[in-house]
Amino acid sequence: MKSITGILLATVVVFMWGFLFWGTPVFSFVFEVGKESPDETAARSVLKEHFPENGLYFVPSVKNGMEEREKLHKEGPVAFVYMAEHDGGPMLNPKMMGMGFGVMLITNIILFALIKVSCSSDSFFVTRFLVVFIAGLAAAVCNHGGDAVWWMQPLLWKSYQAFYQIVEWSISGTILAWFTGKKKAKS
Repeated sequence: MKSITGILLATVVVFMWGFLFWGTPVFSFVFEVGKESPDETAARSVLKEHFPENGLYFVPSVKNGMEEREKLHKEGPVAFVYMAEHDGGPMLNPKMMGMGFGVMLITNIILFALIKVSCSSDSFFVTRFLVVFIAGLAAAVCNHGGDAVWWMQPLLWKSYQAFYQIVEWSISGTILAWFTGKKKAKS
């Protein structure tokens, strides 16, 4: 029961951290990284016309031959377009929130298992925390650093996402380390 409580508590607290970071004015500066089209209405119309369904688009298309892609890449523009809601939808989609909670829950189950296989039951709290923190640091650098390098996503945007993820895993690490400690014997 203690394991389930720890996993659920970590998931709820991390979900709240996500809301604070992404959904409130406290960290709204992270969105200043994004640029604006000079004519959003025209841009939306062009997106809808040229990217007809939800999904990922590469411009130039990866379906072009290698020589053609190289030529088009040099000419520009080069874009990575993710069409998320072609026909629109709620900004705070309940399905997305539920799926996000599910991802956080699964992540915390995996982190709990990582602590259990990496640390003895009498290991220090800080040792158990550091297992999760170091794993989170590695994941953030690999995921977000890789996106900045290989997918040419803006480094500042990816840095904000990495910061968010490191704090997220630190929160999980703190809670899970507490709940995976050895039970104290009653005197």
